[in-house]
Amino acid sequence: MMQQQSINPYNPEIAKERMTQFLQVMSRFETLNWKNIIDIATVGVWDVQDRDYLFVKSRQWESEGKHPKDVDGLEIRIRGAVASSFHVAERWGIGVGSMVFAPELDYDQWEIYNPDLLIANFNEGNFGEWTGPPRTGKTSGACVFIEQWISKNRLAISNVFKKSETNAYDYANNARDLFELIANYPRGKKWIFIYDEGGASGYSKAQAMTLKSTYLNNVCRIIGKLYGNVLYIDQRQLSVPTTIQEFSTSRYHSIQPGMVHFELSHPMEFNRVVGGFPKTSLPYDTRDIASFEMNINTDKMFQAMSGELKPYQALQDFLQTKESIPPKGRKL
Repeated sequence: MMQQQSINPYNPEIAKERMTQFLQVMSRFETLNWKNIIDIATVGVWDVQDRDYLFVKSRQWESEGKHPKDVDGLEIRIRGAVASSFHVAERWGIGVGSMVFAPELDYDQWEIYNPDLLIANFNEGNFGEWTGPPRTGKTSGACVFIEQWISKNRLAISNVFKKSETNAYDYANNARDLFELIANYPRGKKWIFIYDEGGASGYSKAQAMTLKSTYLNNVCRIIGKLYGNVLYIDQRQLSVPTTIQEFSTSRYHSIQPGMVHFELSHPMEFNRVVGGFPKTSLPYDTRDIASFEMNINTDKMFQAMSGELKPYQALQDFLQTKESIPPKGRKL
């Protein structure tokens, strides 16, 4: 009698695909909610104690009003638990096929949506953030945002460098140029400032008390007071200025080129991964290292505009004074 050959059902290609899915999910950990965490634990954490711990603690932390990103060590614990599960699957040759990390497999194509969804939560004094790993389409996505924004006869400013001339947006890579543009915009016209790659400009959560980050937060605040909006682009949400983190009603996370997670909260609510997100047609320089110089004394600017019946004129006048220059040695 012929002996039946044993078949190892473990497929390294499927394992690689599943691990890639998991890493894609974890790359946007700052955007995950508790349902996402429970789903990850359900399919990816095989140790019963670790899994049950995540189930119970997720409910507890949710009831306390926390988000997954607020729990110290949670991301590392999940990564370790799932990695152990993959090692078990590899050792015993079973189960990896069930490790499906949604929602990356569960998404709609962008073409089925009204493109106004992209700008729905921006009107006056609104904030948003666009995050994601390097080379996943963050700046291109923000330029698609600009295209949709200006289609409504609105104005845009950005430190995204133009590869060739375009009238789609005004370029400003320092605070003085930014506020000179704002001061001369028609009153009542809706506008937005798209700030690209804040990491290159030196902001981080660890620098929350530095002069530079204080000035940057002040810039974000005054833009809101001048009826403008801000969309901030950076690799990690933790690097986004405090003001924008606290008040963002639109969050976008590039998972990979053409795939974006939308998290809109007010007034439009929408939480979904979309595929087939288009590339921009704007001629921006994808290789430019974006920077933004804080060459305005924002404290003095606030004082100059405070109590003025014509704040835009006060801003124009202030920019012509020596007081607008940061203290010597503090050009940021």
